[in-house]
Amino acid sequence: MTELNGQLTIPCSAETGVEFTNTQSSDVTFKFTPSGSFSAASFLPDCTAAGMKDFKYQSVMTYPNNTSFALLAVSKQTGAVVAEVGQETTLVLKPGETLIFIINDVPNCYYDNTGSITLNWSGEAQQPRSGILQVAANDLSGTPWTNLANNSVRVQFTASGQWTYNPGVGMHGAGGHPRYLNAGRGYRMTGRPEGALIARRGNGSYEFVGQQGVLTVAANEKISLTINDDEGGVQGAGFRDNQGVITVQWNVVP
Repeated sequence: MTELNGQLTIPCSAETGVEFTNTQSSDVTFKFTPSGSFSAASFLPDCTAAGMKDFKYQSVMTYPNNTSFALLAVSKQTGAVVAEVGQETTLVLKPGETLIFIINDVPNCYYDNTGSITLNWSGEAQQPRSGILQVAANDLSGTPWTNLANNSVRVQFTASGQWTYNPGVGMHGAGGHPRYLNAGRGYRMTGRPEGALIARRGNGSYEFVGQQGVLTVAANEKISLTINDDEGGVQGAGFRDNQGVITVQWNVVP
């Protein structure tokens, strides 16, 4: 899995809080650890992210059901409080999900707060089990797929649709052109069908996928799905005249 980390500063006078978004393409388990202290008012003792229990004006707080002056994680999508972050807190965020970290103070009374809370965070991106990729015949760099796990996984790729590496020979599937089964000099994979779906490995080598194939992908390895064509234009126009897009369903398998 991919390890992530960083730090946020939460100004205690920020009534709108500070946003944090899961920018990964999969669910991520985040740990948030607060530190530091701040002043909510000159007549009150300094607070940490845990806030102040039994504050007599609890009922008029922005979030009256949560501890006064505590650091809260609020869902931007729903507006609901997800958690009080007074100590190390673990939360799972979906791709694109956003939290707002905010001090729970009285509305319109944030202006006299001084200080800030430091929020260290770390996360582990979980490996999805399936998905769909689009692989364009004219894309020289190919469509990437990355194994986020810390161990190797077996991935089955199943292709549908048609494309071509040469308009002169017509459209065909990801298995390659049925009349040209042994690509020659200049092709990314010699000895394999011209126009077949192939994978460029992390070490730069190529592996045949075709209409359906299973690859063992190393921990954190990034591969790219592409078409078996004459990359440098040794025998033709290379990728410039390619047409079509292949849809690839992928699944992590035992």
